[in-house]
Amino acid sequence: MALAAELISGDEDPCAAVAGLVARAVAALPEGTLRPVIRVDAGLFDGKIAQAALDAGADFANVAKRNKAVWRSIRQTPEDAWKPAVGREGGEVARISYVPGGWPAGSWALARRVRVKAQDISTDPRARRRRSIDPEQLRLALGGDLDEVYAYSVIVTNLDWDPVSIEAWFRCPTQVEERIIDSKAGMALRHLPSGYAATNAVWMWAALTALNLLALMQALAQTDCDGRGRAHGKRLRRELLCLPGRVVNHAGQTTVRLAADREELVEAYRRIRALPVAA
Repeated sequence: MALAAELISGDEDPCAAVAGLVARAVAALPEGTLRPVIRVDAGLFDGKIAQAALDAGADFANVAKRNKAVWRSIRQTPEDAWKPAVGREGGEVARISYVPGGWPAGSWALARRVRVKAQDISTDPRARRRRSIDPEQLRLALGGDLDEVYAYSVIVTNLDWDPVSIEAWFRCPTQVEERIIDSKAGMALRHLPSGYAATNAVWMWAALTALNLLALMQALAQTDCDGRGRAHGKRLRRELLCLPGRVVNHAGQTTVRLAADREELVEAYRRIRALPVAA
C-alpha cells in the first residue's frame, strides 16, 4: 500500500519508481520475516523491477504482457502439461517456454487458462476479456468456427514452487484490489480535498492508515471468520462502530446499553479483551 501511495503522489516513471521503492519496502519488514515475494501486475511488467527484487533479497512474480512470443509459447505447450488450478473452477495451469529478454537469470513463465464460450465474447474490440484470448482463436470464435476458446494469463517469476501453487498464491492477493476500492468508497479517498499536494498527501495517508487499522481490528476480533469475509468500511461502521446506544451510570458502574441485536459487537469486544497483553 505504501508503494501505491508514493506512485500516486510522484511524477517519476512508474517502473523506475517501483524499482527504487522495492528495497525500502523489503527493508521495512520485521526481522524473521520469510523471504518476501514482490508481486506486480502487467502494467509494470519490467525486468528492472524483477532485478530490484533480487537485489533487495526478495523473489518476484510479475504478470506478463501478452505479446507474440507469449502466444507462440502457449500454442507450443503440450496438452498434457495443463493441470487443474486450485480454487478456480475450470481453470488450468501449465509451465510454458516463454522467457522475456533482459530479465534476470532463472526467470520462467507459467500460464493459466479458463474456458470461455464464444457467445460470451464481447463484440466491443475494447473489451478486456478479448485481450486475454489467443488472437487466432478469437478470430475463429468471432467467425462462428469455434464454440469455445481459452482466456489466458501469464506470470513470469523466479520462484521454485510448482506452477499450480504459484498461480493459486498469485490470485489470492488480488484481494488488495478490494482494499483499494474500500479506501476510495469507505475511507474518503475517492476525492482529495485540497489543491495543495502536501494536504492531499496527509489525507491519503490518513485514509490508508484507517483502512489498515480496520483490517487489523477485524482480524484480531475474528469478525472476518464468520463466513461473510472482511467487511468494507461502510458495513463495518454500520455493524461495529457507529451503533446507537445509551451510557448508563448505576451502582458506581458505567454501562453502555446497546440494541438487542448487537451480539456481533459484544462478541468482537470480548475477543479483543481476551487478547494477551504485549510484553
